[in-house]
Amino acid sequence: MTGAAHTYDQIVWGPGNAQSIAENKRQGKKSCTKPATAELGCVSPLLIVPGDWTDVELEHVAAQIAGTVTNNNSYNCVAGKVLIIDGQWDLKDKFIGCVEAALARVPTRNPYYPGSKDRYSHLQSAYQERFEPIDQPSQDKAHLQVGRVKGLLNSEVDSD
Repeated sequence: MTGAAHTYDQIVWGPGNAQSIAENKRQGKKSCTKPATAELGCVSPLLIVPGDWTDVELEHVAAQIAGTVTNNNSYNCVAGKVLIIDGQWDLKDKFIGCVEAALARVPTRNPYYPGSKDRYSHLQSAYQERFEPIDQPSQDKAHLQVGRVKGLLNSEVDSD
């Protein structure tokens, strides 16, 4: 199965609220007695190899990145979450602009996994001035926008 920990807990230990699920876990009382394995996501990096790219190549790769980030609201385990780009690449800023433009063309989506809004708020709080939501077309104020943390270095990553 795929999904966040909340989804797994509802299937294996639920249904119920957080308190009843915690009690079921404490008692070892599973609602699903069949063996279950789960993939609960990760932060997949997208490595960008610098080169003398044409505008068409920059835009093509940017569109591919926008697709992987927004597909299924980025709830796929393989959805790219972090762009790793050589800071000295001459086309870095142009490429980032292409990625932002590609993301801005994708409408926002409903954050249907439990806890999504809390994790999004935590990200915004943790990186305050450096967090920038991408201005995407939105059909609903409850939707979350794709965001960017500018200039994040490996030593600054919040493990929570």
